Amino acid sequence: MLEPATSIVIGYGHGSSIGSPPFVEWGGDNNGIGAESVLINIQNFRDNYPGEEKLTLDLRAMWWGTVGSNPVVIAMTSYAGGSMVKDGYTWNNPTATDTYGNFDSVEQVLDYKSNVKTDPGQRISTVTINFVA
Repeated sequence: MLEPATSIVIGYGHGSSIGSPPFVEWGGDNNGIGAESVLINIQNFRDNYPGEEKLTLDLRAMWWGTVGSNPVVIAMTSYAGGSMVKDGYTWNNPTATDTYGNFDSVEQVLDYKSNVKTDPGQRISTVTINFVA
């Protein structure tokens, strides 16, 4: 997380959440084909950082073992209402009153490989989310 500034890193070889109560949660290490994700809980963010209206994440990735050829895409979906449900390495909200999607980055082929668990990986993107109502 870049803003508000913190040294907490989540993902493989690191922790799985930020905050208490957690406002960012990692979905786990998918060592197959498919998605990995983070869940951002706006209310928990506001509980951790009263008065803050913006969150900036530094999204990174790396290959462990053989470098693959599947592109990396950053996608975001946001929901109003309902309850989040973890489904494998991602979350969905089957009871949402509204769903907002189609926030996708360009495809990027990742060529960075490391066998060091604490390696931060290669930057894929930074994402800033503004929570102003």
